[in-house]
Amino acid sequence: MNKKIGTLALSLSAALLLASCGGASENNASDGNGEWTPEGTVSLIVGAGPGGGSDIMAREFAESYEGDIVVENLEPVEAEFSVFNASGDAERIGVGNWASMIAHPSELDTGYKWDDFTQIGIVAADILYLVAAPGAFDSAEDMVEQGKEQSLSVAQVGSSGGHEVVAEDIADALDIEFETIGFEGAGDQLNAVIAGDVDLAILSPGAFMTYVESGEIEPIFSAGSEEYLPEELSDVAVPADLGIDREFPMFWRNVFAPPEISDEQRQHWEEAIEEWTQTEAYEEYLDTNYLAPEFLTGEDLEEQMQVDQDFVE
Repeated sequence: MNKKIGTLALSLSAALLLASCGGASENNASDGNGEWTPEGTVSLIVGAGPGGGSDIMAREFAESYEGDIVVENLEPVEAEFSVFNASGDAERIGVGNWASMIAHPSELDTGYKWDDFTQIGIVAADILYLVAAPGAFDSAEDMVEQGKEQSLSVAQVGSSGGHEVVAEDIADALDIEFETIGFEGAGDQLNAVIAGDVDLAILSPGAFMTYVESGEIEPIFSAGSEEYLPEELSDVAVPADLGIDREFPMFWRNVFAPPEISDEQRQHWEEAIEEWTQTEAYEEYLDTNYLAPEFLTGEDLEEQMQVDQDFVE
């Protein structure tokens, strides 16, 4: 079934201006022993402002990396395009996610798709949940019953995008109808739920857990399987509980590099990412942000990205 992502109000003009700024760094050379390390300061590009999920991941990795690395925040699409256009420059890498690699290029004329980059690794994943005001639904089964009687309104970030794709897929799987409504941020989504302006919101745990702890929000349904439920959400219904024999997309976060870098340069970044995933700091990063430990590189990574690409087309 085709999935259509609504057009996002993103400007590409700034990104296109970067077309004349790319190029390989003079420092991108092997040491002659089949190994490579950056000689200058690495730019780690994030297509979002400070404080968001991608920014947090970038700064956590930068802190663990044994070298000079600076996080740079740009606008969505502009950030990805700046890395794409730096062909051959392994000292300019980016942090992306399911939306920036899969959803946006499928709808917008970005000038790139996920396989135009050198994909380094998928590092972690958000699981999306449907949450409601306490008492709005007796259970996930009750949500389905109400959804069969009338359309349920679902608050999402923005007017369209990846969250809408997953919400619509959940509705199709349950044979109910959702009406998605865009809000500027997670706080606005949750306030709308608490006020009774919408029936549900679709969010990741990192955005709503403080509201659960305060008793203002109740998780109703997880789009991931039981193995991904954190201890605090162990009673939340998963797809299998509602007779759904598959999972829904996980919103992974990834590290990517420009096209045309060498095998040695790619190996350096893959090893750096893998080393981070084996540290206590990484485990703390996952726990603090309620993320799933989804670590993929090489063919496994490319296979997952192609599966997700096929999903949105």
